Amino acid sequence: MLARRAILAALMGALVLATASAAGAARTLARSPTWIQAFAQDGKFISWVPRVPPAKLPCGEAIVIRNLETGRQRSFMPQFTPCFSRLGLALGGRRALGLSAPTTCGNCVGATVWTAALGGHLAELGTFAQSPEGGGQRVTGMAGDQRLLAFSHIRYRLENEDCHPCLWNVTGGRVTRVAKGGTQASVPGVKPAALLAAGAGRLASAPALDPWEEAANVSRSPRPAEDGPVDVVNAKTGDPVMTVSPTGTVRALALSADALAVLVQAAPHGQQRIERYAIPDGTMLASTRVRPRGVHALDIAGKWIAYSAFHRIKLIDQLGHKQLLFFASHRPIDVSIEGDRVAWAENGSGRHRIRAASVPE
Repeated sequence: MLARRAILAALMGALVLATASAAGAARTLARSPTWIQAFAQDGKFISWVPRVPPAKLPCGEAIVIRNLETGRQRSFMPQFTPCFSRLGLALGGRRALGLSAPTTCGNCVGATVWTAALGGHLAELGTFAQSPEGGGQRVTGMAGDQRLLAFSHIRYRLENEDCHPCLWNVTGGRVTRVAKGGTQASVPGVKPAALLAAGAGRLASAPALDPWEEAANVSRSPRPAEDGPVDVVNAKTGDPVMTVSPTGTVRALALSADALAVLVQAAPHGQQRIERYAIPDGTMLASTRVRPRGVHALDIAGKWIAYSAFHRIKLIDQLGHKQLLFFASHRPIDVSIEGDRVAWAENGSGRHRIRAASVPE
């Protein structure tokens, strides 16, 4: 019996290695001495959020930005001791947005938005706090592409004190564009958003469901309405480009110059699919079924949609056909695609790296 199990384990190991080999090889773009919390890439620039060693700060992370062509790299760390959240990072060219918890917030829970630039400095953009008494503000998305950086937040309040279940009303919110130097401008005409994506000078957003219900012990997480719209607008003017309304609940968005990718869930625990829509006419080009609750990151560039599903990094072509790009040894973080480069962060076996693989020709 033991011999049979050993043979089976060897065969399974050989199958995994063969699958990874057939899918392609990965290369290392950067290494970190500590755990990587978040990752983003744009053009020749990459950025990540590593933990700061406890000897330096009891609880802290930094924002690192690197130029892949020159190797130039800078780390930015707020003066207080932040703990960046998983929502936490977007990159537009050499400029990044990061999200961290504030130092003091009194009787509340909140997050502070920061911006930093390679060759520039770190700047605080604002703190968004939630009160346990039943109201506040929440950052719901961060997005970047080339010269565009933006984040979204909503304001909300508790409607019913008995909380069986809790009923939360959306009372406001906006999408904010962040210009060079940290200057902020509201994108006009955009509804309070639960999800946000950026690409080619445009923003895609899924308006937050109003009101939304949650149990008393569940985190207040605004979400899009079932069968609700996804709006694509000009990032500067807010002028509408197109609107689509997928059937189901939108879970993730990605935007390129000519297409919108949407992760949709048919029911609260039902089948998921990734849909591709043409810009600007909104025609659905393809719909691909994916494993329920298996997609952890989504991005689009050119003809490819890239996403991660547990240890697998997969591609979807323009016709909706799936293929395996790479089987990672450790669960990939924040998989994204830029040109022909798919990149992600990976922690495990004492190694913390930014890795990349090339899409098929």
